[in-house]
Amino acid sequence: MKKLGLLAVVLGLVLAFAMPASAIKIDGGKGETLYVGGVGLLDFGAWNRTKERLSQSSDRTELLLNVPQNSQFRGYVTNGPAGLYWEFGLGTAAGYPTGTASNTVENRRLYGYYKSGNCELRFGKDDGWIWSAVDPAQALGLINAAVGGTVRGFGWGSFYDGRYAQVAFLQTVNKQFNYRISLVAPPQATDTVLTKTSFAQMPILAAKGDFTLSMIRFFPAAAIMQVKFDQVASGVDDTVTSYYLTLPVRATFGAFVATGSIGFGQNTANMLAAPINGAQIYRRTAGGSVKNTGQLNGFVDLAYTFGAVTPHVYFGYDKATNSDFYTSGENSNVRQMYGVSLHWVVTPNFTVKPEFTYFDFGKSQGSSSMDLGKDWYGGVQFAFVF
Repeated sequence: MKKLGLLAVVLGLVLAFAMPASAIKIDGGKGETLYVGGVGLLDFGAWNRTKERLSQSSDRTELLLNVPQNSQFRGYVTNGPAGLYWEFGLGTAAGYPTGTASNTVENRRLYGYYKSGNCELRFGKDDGWIWSAVDPAQALGLINAAVGGTVRGFGWGSFYDGRYAQVAFLQTVNKQFNYRISLVAPPQATDTVLTKTSFAQMPILAAKGDFTLSMIRFFPAAAIMQVKFDQVASGVDDTVTSYYLTLPVRATFGAFVATGSIGFGQNTANMLAAPINGAQIYRRTAGGSVKNTGQLNGFVDLAYTFGAVTPHVYFGYDKATNSDFYTSGENSNVRQMYGVSLHWVVTPNFTVKPEFTYFDFGKSQGSSSMDLGKDWYGGVQFAFVF
């Protein structure tokens, strides 16, 4: 009861001092525009891990009081058809659920663009080459799966592509259809068997669309990547191929919104950014053969808006399977997420998000399979957006 009372006091103080904020936007007389804004977040609650997660004899519940790394400062400047967008992350690094240690400033996105008619060319560091921001409402927790939870269910039925250097072409064909084709710099990976780091001879090829059909929007997307390893022995596989196909959907029927996605792929954790299910990586035998890991994932989020309040109920499922490498025992890892949250829009710039989410890490793969444990987050995220 004391914890609930403390939470109520903090919430009351925040509400008492909440003031609507505004972004800065300056329009010049000849097509110039300067915009400066940001997102400020604070997570306050509790984080529980079972003894299997900790390799200890008992479970642990600890305080969660943190500025997550997806807090950000952002802006853009345009001059006619050309422009520059920037976004810097501000928060506490993964591994520190409380306190102020290891604060970070991260160059999240920085790209230039040129627009002509309904087309746009984009150059620089960006995400969104297959991700369409169609995710569960889960908000609490650092953006790192190793810490026990992620934002938006990434790695638990939802996915995130990553902010990499790229060249992209975007076109808005009409109000019902737009698409994007991107050439993206692949991430490097260290092969623990070869003790070598991969290199790329070609970019990731990615494409996504946005189709609106009455009250339903579809966001189909696909990406494929191939990387190589240099100077390997005869008979050793020197290439690894990853791909991912997904179909996120959002259906809106008045105040009711249903969001969901299904996806499948191969070695996706080698291509997509963390946080992701770490079991979704290729495996290499002692003899040097690459064994590909298949992925199946999906989620559903149901929401209904009552004035300024929107409750959400969500579920996520994420499965990684490699029956060629794990020939005995458990060849799959299945992770699941269950949660409820409520988004209360206090002002257009201030939202309070109470949440409880449960994460099941499933079982490890191999002949000595064991329970990997469970986590839960409970608490409130305070979000200022301007």
